[in-house]
Amino acid sequence: MSEPEKRAALPQRRTPHTTGERVAITAERAAVKAADTLPFFGFFVEWRERRYARREAAALVASYHRIQQAEPALRGEQLYERVIMQRLECSAARARNVIRGADASFAQWPEERDVNFRDVVNYVVTHELMAAHDKRLGTRVDMMELFKREVPKEL
Repeated sequence: MSEPEKRAALPQRRTPHTTGERVAITAERAAVKAADTLPFFGFFVEWRERRYARREAAALVASYHRIQQAEPALRGEQLYERVIMQRLECSAARARNVIRGADASFAQWPEERDVNFRDVVNYVVTHELMAAHDKRLGTRVDMMELFKREVPKEL
């Protein structure tokens, strides 16, 4: 995958719509900076990451079920595409790029398999967290383990 395709596969930042969302983002960025300089404050950042990931995973699973109920013929990647289009408010092409990114990140290594909804949720939520904290190279929480509990395997 070329560099422009990799960038296109990343979920775009959602623009905060309310003052409350903007304040929450500012507070979270301040907490991350504090955690980087005050090690004992790191537990707060982990708690926020877990809380955010659980909330967003639940929202994506609920969206999955709503779309599946409305259009029972949709399955697999077509259904994932619709969920992503709704979540990111994007085009079908952009949603397919996100699915390809999830496939490349989680379904190709250590063993090749089909991409599943858990992979897609992990990819979208992790990239949203990373986009919110520009200078961090990763998350403090093991997202794979968290999503194993939050997103049913059969989706």
